[in-house]
Amino acid sequence: MSQSAFSIPDDMLKATQIQFLDITNKLNDYNEIYNLNNHLLDTNTVELKNLSNKNDQIKTKVMKFKQQYLLTDYGIHEYTMYNNILAFTITVACFTLVIVAKTEITAYKRLIWICVAIGVFYLIVVMIILRSNINRRKYAWSQWYWSPVASVT
Repeated sequence: MSQSAFSIPDDMLKATQIQFLDITNKLNDYNEIYNLNNHLLDTNTVELKNLSNKNDQIKTKVMKFKQQYLLTDYGIHEYTMYNNILAFTITVACFTLVIVAKTEITAYKRLIWICVAIGVFYLIVVMIILRSNINRRKYAWSQWYWSPVASVT
């Protein structure tokens, strides 16, 4: 049998066929891995968006609860402060009335000046407390501010 210039031996043809099938299988595997990677990236992007939305919703709820708590706490402290002022006002008024009732007519003018001084001093103290409450941060009931609080930026 004579071989032509363009004939390929059978074992070389078999080896080339095996290499071709091996490369084809590797390309199929690569294609599957590429498609799986794209699918995972798309799924990961969607899940990240969902997680981001859930995170934002939770942060919003937490901020609303915190704001509601702070407003309630402020209301309780403000109510307590006004009740204390009212109770102390009644105490001071009763004290001055008892002093007036127990004095004699001869010391009456001096007593009136003492009661006026007590009343003025008490009004000044109440005005200072109310002024401090205007400048107060809503969450800092243990702190006293005598001028407006600097804003935090």
